[in-house]
Amino acid sequence: MTGVIAGVYSVTVTDKNGCTSGAQSFTVTEPSAITAVVQPTGALCPNNTGGTLTIVSITGGTGPYSWTWSTGVTQATSLTGLPGGTYTLNVSDLNGCPAVVIATVSTPTCPTVCVKPVLTVGSPVCNGSTYSISFYSDVTSITASAGTVDLVNHRINGISVGTPVSVTAVGGGGCVSVETVTSPASCATGVGGCTHRT
Repeated sequence: MTGVIAGVYSVTVTDKNGCTSGAQSFTVTEPSAITAVVQPTGALCPNNTGGTLTIVSITGGTGPYSWTWSTGVTQATSLTGLPGGTYTLNVSDLNGCPAVVIATVSTPTCPTVCVKPVLTVGSPVCNGSTYSISFYSDVTSITASAGTVDLVNHRINGISVGTPVSVTAVGGGGCVSVETVTSPASCATGVGGCTHRT
C-alpha cells in the first residue's frame, strides 16, 4: 500500500481455504511539521542597505532541506546588504513538504540635522525707568525671560534695572540659540549696539 496517511492500520491474511491469521496492527507515522527560524537585523537608516536575515534553525520534516529566499537566492543561510522591507523564505524537505517564513527588516527613523537659528542681541538701552534691548533672528519663535517681546519692532521692552535676560530663538527641529544680557543697575539713557552673536 502506498499513499496512506498517518494512523493505525490492521492487516488480516486469508488463504485459499478460508483460513485467516490473527489481525496484525501497524502504525504509520508522519514527520513533524517543518519549522524555520529567521533572525532579522534592521537597516541603519531609511534607504540604507545594511539589513541582514539569518537562518537560525530548520527543524521538523525529513532532512535534508532546500530553501529559496524571495530575493531569488537559494541555499544561503544569510542575506546581507538588505534595504528595509518584508522577505519570504520558502523551505521544503526531502519529501517536498513545504514551509514558509516571513521576516521583516526594519527601517528606523534617522535623526535630522539640527541647525541653530541666527540670533543677535543688542546692548540694553535705558527708556526712563526700564530698559529695552533689540534683537535679530531668522526665526519668529522668540521668547525672553524678562520684559515683553515685540516681534514687529524686534525689541524686548520693560526690562527692570539689574535684570539678567535670556533671549531664546527656536528653529526647525527644536534647535535653539540663546543669548543672555543683564541690564545695568541704574538707567543712563543711551543707544545700545548689537554685541552678542550666535
